[in-house]
Amino acid sequence: MNKDDFLKLIATRGYNVYFGAKKHFATYDIIEKLPRGLALFGVFIGVWQLWKPDFQFNDIISFMLVLAGIYAYTITQYDSEKKSYNEAAVKLVQIHNELHSLYLSVKSSNANSFENEETRLQELMDQYYSVSKSKQIFFSHTFAHFKFFGESQIQWMDEQLHFTFWSDKIPKVYKLLFYIFVILLLLAGLAYSVVFAINEI
Repeated sequence: MNKDDFLKLIATRGYNVYFGAKKHFATYDIIEKLPRGLALFGVFIGVWQLWKPDFQFNDIISFMLVLAGIYAYTITQYDSEKKSYNEAAVKLVQIHNELHSLYLSVKSSNANSFENEETRLQELMDQYYSVSKSKQIFFSHTFAHFKFFGESQIQWMDEQLHFTFWSDKIPKVYKLLFYIFVILLLLAGLAYSVVFAINEI
């Protein structure tokens, strides 16, 4: 493998590992903080509903609070494992840091062969696979996305992967929602045009 290809491979592996770390941190943060936040928010809304019992959207708000309560309950199922998510995230950050060091070492090298470095890369990835957890909480991927691109130093990976705003920095779920919104907007515009045309006849 030539130097340029190997540098890109390390950067790709670094992205996978570091994003995995952020996802584990996101799961830990959601388990640790969100149920309490939802409970406190529910108390505030409940007091407000007692103060404004005739508010026309109280039924909808109550329904949303029930859904939030159900989500909070599902989060508590992870409570016994939250420490392991934090520990795994810390180990993944350490693996990422070693990948970064490996990247800098290869980048500054004038060698034509990198057999030892390739072996080291495989060892680090084996550690990654053994440490990471496939079971992640709902919404952790999106939360991790913002943690990765909003809080992290990722310049060394960007040198090779060239992250772009739309393709990489916007979570796929928001792209999907945007496309759905545009389609609904177009359908609404088409429906309005048809109704307007019929009324003109």
